[in-house]
Amino acid sequence: MQYHSTEHLERHEEFRRMLILAAQGTSQLLIVSPDKIDTLEDYLKASFQEAPARKLRKEKSLKINDSLTVFLEAKDPNSGFSRGHVFIPWASMHTVDRAVNDSRSISTFYIPHSGPDSGPGTVDELALYKNKYPSSKEL
Repeated sequence: MQYHSTEHLERHEEFRRMLILAAQGTSQLLIVSPDKIDTLEDYLKASFQEAPARKLRKEKSLKINDSLTVFLEAKDPNSGFSRGHVFIPWASMHTVDRAVNDSRSISTFYIPHSGPDSGPGTVDELALYKNKYPSSKEL
């Protein structure tokens, strides 16, 4: 199943909100970085605190409690994630397609990088996503 946000601004609050929704109902949550992992550093710190965020970045996994482990990947699927929900903040459609079609993915949670009011010359990734995945539910 696919889910998406309609907010396309890079905000800590929206990252945290979608992260919490993606973590529900799964024992493994994969966060896919839009490019290199450093891109999400501030968001991870704001969501997990500094020491756990540093551990997640270094080890590519973080056990939150007995029922949830969070994994982190960029381009290479090398985190130890085996099956669960996938959170895709501000990634390209290529990365979204890869996550949706990943056999390890049960559900995906996407925050688009751009939308209808992103400015002239900007691709409306929200519209592209909704066109490609019309069954995706808005969160």
